[in-house]
Amino acid sequence: MNFCNLKPLKATVVTLVVLLALSCNSPAGRNASAATDAPGDTVPRPESAMELVVPEAPATMTDPQEMAGYVAIHFWDNMDFSDTIRVNDDRFMEHHFANYFSVFPYVSADDAVKAAGRLVKLSEVTPASLGRVLRVTRRFLTSPNSSMRDEELYYIFLEAASKSDSLDDASRVKVEDGIKEVLKNRQGTP
Repeated sequence: MNFCNLKPLKATVVTLVVLLALSCNSPAGRNASAATDAPGDTVPRPESAMELVVPEAPATMTDPQEMAGYVAIHFWDNMDFSDTIRVNDDRFMEHHFANYFSVFPYVSADDAVKAAGRLVKLSEVTPASLGRVLRVTRRFLTSPNSSMRDEELYYIFLEAASKSDSLDDASRVKVEDGIKEVLKNRQGTP
């Protein structure tokens, strides 16, 4: 197989993933039931249909990995983590975390660390929101049934969380135990 031809393919895939994540914020990409109410329909639509506006990479960026890194780092900039309705809405959080984690395979290691640190910092508004972010992250990145399972990425998030001053004692113990567990089975180690 000629691997020289994979670079343009990788650039195309990264661009498509970034565009997919961003298209979920356009009116055409939103939940159809929330966008098209039948005349006379008085049934309120679920609040979980609320969308998060994901910042677009600046037009000056042309490198797909740099674009993906920008999106990952700034993905949660427009999220108000003190909004308990959004933070506790399973459909909202899972939808956006799925989009968020779908960008990571195209992000550099440095940008992955920055993105994890930024998400932890933004979610520190309340201990409950930080705890929720850590639980959703654990579910996506460690569940055997998750297509996004990635213990290396989970380790990056645990490291970011371990630096937080907002963790209570019980949460800090869970984070430290999580780090110990990941290190027991880390890729490239016996």
